[in-house]
Amino acid sequence: MELDDYNEKTKLVSTFDETSNGITCDTTKQKSAASSQDPTVHFSQTNGTFFINFDGINSGRFGDFGEGSAFQAACNICNCIFGVGILSIPYAFKEGGLVAAIVIFCLACIVLVYTSKLIARCLYDDVESPDGTIKKVRTRSSYADIAQACWGEHGRRFIVIIQIIYCMAVATLYLELAGAMLVETFPKFGLSKLWWTVVTTVLVLPSIFLRTLIKISISSFIAILAISSMFISVIVYSAMEINSSTWQFEYTPNVGIRAFTVSCGVLLFNFEASFAIAGVEETMKDRSKFDSMINFSYGFCTILLLAYSITPYIAFGNDVKEFIVYNMPAGPVFIAVSLLLVLKAIFTYPLFLFFIIDNFDLLRVNALPPCYGPTPKDPPPVWATIFRAVIVLSCLFFAVIVPHFAKFMGFIGSLVSPWMSFICPCIFYIKLKFQYMSNIQIITCVTIAVIAFLFGIFMTVASTTELLITFATSFP
Repeated sequence: MELDDYNEKTKLVSTFDETSNGITCDTTKQKSAASSQDPTVHFSQTNGTFFINFDGINSGRFGDFGEGSAFQAACNICNCIFGVGILSIPYAFKEGGLVAAIVIFCLACIVLVYTSKLIARCLYDDVESPDGTIKKVRTRSSYADIAQACWGEHGRRFIVIIQIIYCMAVATLYLELAGAMLVETFPKFGLSKLWWTVVTTVLVLPSIFLRTLIKISISSFIAILAISSMFISVIVYSAMEINSSTWQFEYTPNVGIRAFTVSCGVLLFNFEASFAIAGVEETMKDRSKFDSMINFSYGFCTILLLAYSITPYIAFGNDVKEFIVYNMPAGPVFIAVSLLLVLKAIFTYPLFLFFIIDNFDLLRVNALPPCYGPTPKDPPPVWATIFRAVIVLSCLFFAVIVPHFAKFMGFIGSLVSPWMSFICPCIFYIKLKFQYMSNIQIITCVTIAVIAFLFGIFMTVASTTELLITFATSFP
């Protein structure tokens, strides 16, 4: 069966050889300015899918194809979901209202599980073999490839740019977070927040040498252990502070609409993992477990985050601080929670640095050579290592000049998350899979996209206003 001409650049004709239970492919590719290398074909015996790497410059991006386990994939996804705004989630619950925040949290989890699966399905096309059976062929290797298939080169650049903005913002805020925690934890050292941020930057600098998601999954696992320990510490301490005889639950807290929308931006910011879906799915040895992995990752993170957010709200009510760590008593508890957060920041940084570099590579700027070696085992060009260091130093620069952590986080979440996580996945799936969709699927995707678009505009306006007011009061 002949596939459609993807982006007027590629054509694939696949013939299945049943006697060898394999595939023989005649592949032709029109030469383009972006790449002049031939595609390579890979077959997964585990789940019977074929995937084609059309772009030679990306052959070393994620590591060897299909070497990672579902557990390693879940580590990277959970590390993304446990985002940089974890300290401010209890505060967002207070600002947005407990009931409303719980509803938003649960709905976001359900919808994000759905849209994550849409992104993964858009990486594949169905090919009919001579005997009439349908084989799934992985014809795209990134979120940007999906955008290009739908909107051309402009779509690719749009997705890549907003992913760079998001990942750079997260990487920057991790450095700021670590610096803020260390200056509070070790005041006797006499170092300012600036110098502690510099120390953190030095500690994360070796991450420029981690080049595959499989290796980074080890770092993600350590980060998850650290942040889970921090959550448990906060939950236990908050539970001990609850005075059940005086606490009363309020179903209708007095919450302003602007505070609610900013809080929604904070919550969405922490659930963002769409930028990692394609890369994580590509590293899985058994891709048939992808749906289960996504279900587990979002379910696990949602349950833990809800417990971590609700317990402090019950314990401290309107006294919940912008950083929940400031509700902890001075001494061992405060130091332990702060250091666990610093560990989380340090061991999460390699993941976001990886995707920053990956998206710069996907920009396909002709003036710049590839950011990766020909294979995962080959070192990247010298310039690429220097470029990685420049990215880290750029994040340090922004970390120094970006004040008002939670407000800025809400602004970025409101601006970027609706497009990356809700609108684009639905639009792309309709564009690529419309002929296979049921009426219910079409209505669901359209509804999600429209609501996310309108809600995104509202959140962006509200969070921008909040940010401008904050800056105006800080700098009279």
